[in-house]
Amino acid sequence: SFRSYWTRVLLEQLRTVRGDVSIKEVSDATMIRPQDIVDTLQSLGMIKYWKGTHLIHADPKSVQEHLAKIPLQAMIDVDPTCLHWQPLQTQPQRKRP
Repeated sequence: SFRSYWTRVLLEQLRTVRGDVSIKEVSDATMIRPQDIVDTLQSLGMIKYWKGTHLIHADPKSVQEHLAKIPLQAMIDVDPTCLHWQPLQTQPQRKRP
């Protein structure tokens, strides 16, 4: 599921971070939408809402504890140079008489 993927990616990202990091920085590094980051970290209890903004609250110990709970499954590595994206070509719909 997306949530399990996001959880793994976000925890791996937070494990490498030293000091404070913003949701925007994590989003830029992982290409995960900010709202998905907030939702995922809320489910892990690793985000706080203070003075109208979300703050990541992830100390190294809690990140490690959450990572330890994730089943050891092989991550599929994708070589980005092998990805070729093309927009879906659709035929315009004709109006019926």
